[in-house]
Amino acid sequence: MIYLLLEIFVYLAAALALGIGAGWLWRHRDAAAEIEALERRVLSGGDRAPVLEAALRERDERLQALERTLAEREDVLDRALCERDEVLEQALASRDAANAELAALHEQALAQDRSRQRAEQDEGQRLKQAEAETAALRDRLAEAAQALATAERRVEELSRERALQARALQAMEQQLELAREQQLRSARG
Repeated sequence: MIYLLLEIFVYLAAALALGIGAGWLWRHRDAAAEIEALERRVLSGGDRAPVLEAALRERDERLQALERTLAEREDVLDRALCERDEVLEQALASRDAANAELAALHEQALAQDRSRQRAEQDEGQRLKQAEAETAALRDRLAEAAQALATAERRVEELSRERALQARALQAMEQQLELAREQQLRSARG
């Protein structure tokens, strides 16, 4: 019984090997025929050269148009970056001015507190004046903080815009690279 099973297994393995060999030979013969047909098509394809040259010229024109568009977008991006830098510099200058004014006002408030301690006779009136000035300082500080927040939002918007333009620029560079690769492939093919 075991002998019979081993014999069946051997015959199955032999049949498998014969099937694989026959399939490989068949595929090899078909591939050789396909190669010959393709070689004949390539050799007889001399009349397609003008069509391919026209297609290459069209691709070159599209590449040049893409390069011009890329250069224009780079110029726009550079201008936007310059504008963002100017807005940022203005915001920083505004913040520095507000901080300097706040420091000066703080020094002024400290000086007023010292003079108030020296002159106790007008203490109530001076206290009201200091509170009014402090409220004015708070109002100015709130305005300065609001101006700074507005400037920071503008800088953030410009940064987002720059990132979007950079992505668009990168996508265009990828398209340009793909077009160049296709041109190289078509020139080789």
